[in-house]
Amino acid sequence: MKRLIFTILFLIVIFNSCSSKSELSKISINDVNIPNDKIDFLELNGFYLEKTEYKNPFNLYEQLDKNKEPILITVDLTLYSMHLIFDYTLRELEMNSLYDSLKILTETMYKISYTKYKEANDPKIKEIYHLITLYFAVPLLYLDTNFLPPPDLNELIESEHELIEAHKGFSISPVFSYKEDYSQYYPRGHYTTNEKLKCYFKAFMWYGRIGFYFSPDKILTGKSNSEELAIKMIKGSIIIYSAIENNKRLKVIWNYINNITEFYVGISDDLTLNYYNSLTIPKDINDDMLIMKFID
Repeated sequence: MKRLIFTILFLIVIFNSCSSKSELSKISINDVNIPNDKIDFLELNGFYLEKTEYKNPFNLYEQLDKNKEPILITVDLTLYSMHLIFDYTLRELEMNSLYDSLKILTETMYKISYTKYKEANDPKIKEIYHLITLYFAVPLLYLDTNFLPPPDLNELIESEHELIEAHKGFSISPVFSYKEDYSQYYPRGHYTTNEKLKCYFKAFMWYGRIGFYFSPDKILTGKSNSEELAIKMIKGSIIIYSAIENNKRLKVIWNYINNITEFYVGISDDLTLNYYNSLTIPKDINDDMLIMKFID
C-alpha cells in the first residue's frame, strides 16, 4: 500500500511540473488507466476527476488495490470511516440497549409520578406531579406501543403528540406552556432506518429539548411574570432528581444513558442530575422562599 501511495504522490508532483504533452509523455502512466480524452486536462491541471459507480470510498479503494493501481489515501476516507464507525456503533447501542434502558426509566418514572399525582391532596403538589407525569407520558407514548394514556391526561398528551408529529415549527407546548421548536422532532440520519429508531429519536429529542427551566422568561412563555411557573418547574426537577437518586436501579440506568450520551455527543449544557449532586437541595419543596433561594 505504501508503494501505491508513493507512486500516485510521485505522479502528482511530476504532473504539476509538466508544462507540455512531450514532458507528460516521459511519465509511464499506462497502468493508471487514464482516458485519452483526459490527458490534455491532466497535462494542464495535474489532476482530473472522474465519476465512479461506487457508492462509498471503501469499494473504490478496494477495487483499485485489487487491480494494483496507484492509490492516494486522502483525508476524506479517514473522516468517512470515522463517521461510519460513529454512526454504526451509536445505532447498534440505540437499537440493542439504549432504547430498552430509556423505556424502563421512562415507564418507571411515569408510574411513580402518576401514583403520586393520584394520591396527592395538596393542590399545589398535585399540580406539580401532574406536570411530571405528563413529562414522562409523552416519550412513553413512543417507547411503549401498548401504552394508553389515562383519560384525565389524554388530551394534553395527544396535543403534544400532534405537534411532534406535525413538526411544523415553533408553538406553545400544551404541557409546559413555553415555546418549543417542534420542527426538531423530524427524524433524520440513521433514525429514518426503521420505526423503532424513529420513536427513539422523538423520545430522546423530547428529553433533550424539554426542560424544567430555572427562569422561563417572557420569550419562552409569552408572559411578563413567569415566577410561578419557575417555582413549579424547580419543584418538579427536585422531585425527579430525588426519585432517581433514591432508586438504585433508576440511578444506574440514568448514569448508563448519560455516560454513553456524553461520550458520543459531549457534556450537556443543561443542568443534569450530576450537577444537582453538588447542590444543597431544599428539603421542603412547599417552601417557596427556599425554592427562590435555590434558584438564585
